[in-house]
Amino acid sequence: MELLTHPFSLGLLLGLVFTLLALVRLFTTKAELRRFQRHLSERVRIEADHVHREKGEGDKMRAELENLRLKIGQLQQTPDRLAERNLEILIRAEKRMTTSAPGFAAAWENAKTESLRELESEEAGRSLPRRMFSRLLGKTPSTAALPSETGEA
Repeated sequence: MELLTHPFSLGLLLGLVFTLLALVRLFTTKAELRRFQRHLSERVRIEADHVHREKGEGDKMRAELENLRLKIGQLQQTPDRLAERNLEILIRAEKRMTTSAPGFAAAWENAKTESLRELESEEAGRSLPRRMFSRLLGKTPSTAALPSETGEA
């Protein structure tokens, strides 16, 4: 009994208890670290799969967009479409000439060029097509704002 109450024995026993507590804490910390590593690797794998799937969908959409652009280009080159486009250019140029400067050839050419640029910007998707409104309403929006030829306002 005297051996257990000796200060060295008490210090050794206290040191063993703290060592045991430290080892238990070390093993639980290692187990928790392994669990976090598994969780992180699973999370990284899931996110990599998601990124890979999104990239595939993006490539698919880009290919589909390019195919649609090619189809639009081909459809715009049909003879009917070219004739309709030229007619639209002439109609717009004539309306501009009628309102701005009737009788001048230079103004006529400027109006035709401006109408061509406007139509090209519509076809490129940079502005809202006026032809849509003219087809829906049965008349062009620019003629509604003009006075009638009979002199009525």
